Amino acid sequence: MFAGSAAGAFPLAYGTGNRNISIYFSSTTALTTGGSLTITHSNVPGISAVSITDGTYTVGSLANSSWMITSSGVVASGTISMRLTAGHMFTTSAANNLRITQAGSVSGMHQPGGGSIPDFQAIRTGLTLPNLTQAHYIGADVNEISTITNAAASGDWNDPSTWDLSIMPGCNDIVYVSNGYTVTVEFCWESIQEFNNHDIGDSYCNQW
Repeated sequence: MFAGSAAGAFPLAYGTGNRNISIYFSSTTALTTGGSLTITHSNVPGISAVSITDGTYTVGSLANSSWMITSSGVVASGTISMRLTAGHMFTTSAANNLRITQAGSVSGMHQPGGGSIPDFQAIRTGLTLPNLTQAHYIGADVNEISTITNAAASGDWNDPSTWDLSIMPGCNDIVYVSNGYTVTVEFCWESIQEFNNHDIGDSYCNQW
């Protein structure tokens, strides 16, 4: 952990997904007594419907994955800022609106998020140590965040066990297959000739 403009970076990941967390202290005197912070990440695929008010903004969808922070010996008199990276957790049309929340509530002040797919980031400032030492999630307006489907194993596209959400991706889903996994796509056509005989607009067994 560092004070002032420097950050304590915790290099967390799930598979190839960047789940880093950075913690900033408001000044060099923000820590009264040093100690340790322990951070764990729980990967739970998907997003859930919620209703969490943050000023005039309402978080309607919350990623199920979370970061848990516990402290030992730390005494802080200043405020703390936090940045979470949500690698391969979801996609969003408004990264600046991403909110860090707790289970059913918010603490501190929102700052515009950023990043790009698949590594979006959310930022919160003005946190106290009790605010910090609990489980944290990332959410947004229900129309601004969507699930990403990640390959959980090598296998057939149509097999639900291939995917982290345990369902076959739909036509409009965003899918990531990380290095080391092979996903097999099986078409229904018996030959290239049969494929060529289809007209544009015909229905096929698999379409993406």
